[in-house]
Amino acid sequence: MKTLLCLFATCLLGTLPAAAVVNLYYTPSPELPPAVIVDDDNPLLGNAIPATDAAARAAGWSTVERPGKYRGFVDVMQIDKSLSVKVGAPVYLKADDSSLVITTIKEGDNTQVLWQGDFWEVQFEKTMTLYVKPPTQAAPVLIPAAAGAGAASTSAIKAPVNATRTTPLPPPLRPAGVQPPTRPNQAAVPSGTPAEGLAMDFIGVLQRARPIALVMDPPFPHELIGPDGERVAYVDFSQALISQPLDTYLGKRVTIYGNRSTIKDGDKLVIKAHNIRMR
Repeated sequence: MKTLLCLFATCLLGTLPAAAVVNLYYTPSPELPPAVIVDDDNPLLGNAIPATDAAARAAGWSTVERPGKYRGFVDVMQIDKSLSVKVGAPVYLKADDSSLVITTIKEGDNTQVLWQGDFWEVQFEKTMTLYVKPPTQAAPVLIPAAAGAGAASTSAIKAPVNATRTTPLPPPLRPAGVQPPTRPNQAAVPSGTPAEGLAMDFIGVLQRARPIALVMDPPFPHELIGPDGERVAYVDFSQALISQPLDTYLGKRVTIYGNRSTIKDGDKLVIKAHNIRMR
């Protein structure tokens, strides 16, 4: 048994692969949340052209034309009686009319209401001009070498500055036969699936889960949104170790470490989170 554990540790602490991703922004402002996130080998990046704005171009920014789905917020006064977004409504990056206006709804734009409040969260589909800055090379990321390789031995991974996702260490092992408790009235995750036995990183933007058909409560209060604007999975934080209120992470790009599986009696996915951190 001890030999198996050593081999397991050796595999985890050796050289870990890094997969690069690239952020696309609504403006040449990397301090703002990205519009979408794509892999660095996405063909879209091959069509990038220098930004027309002289200052942005001098700073190394390029632009791409990307058709697809995006999310934003509109003032409740811009919702008509049919619960549709009015033509001409400004769409804000955040639920605040002082935040960046990312687009204006035009005739023919496909829109969908996701969340209701003083500002309504909406999804819209159109071609957007997005800004991209080619990643530059960063200093190597050092990761401990395999067990027994010597205290001074390390493995280096070179990762782009723009964004990098790496494989984390697993949480502490749970004794055999001990199952985590579940909360009453909480949708359960079936046991015996591969995701139950293998925790991993899930990257995306954390959002409040949208109501089903605008009237039914979702099975979990939160969901993780992928770079295509679609839900990766619902997120169950009932067993997670979290150092800050969950509202701190809303609308932010995060990494959630946990197990993904199918919700009981359904085909929807849920991530049973161990922890969450900002990207």
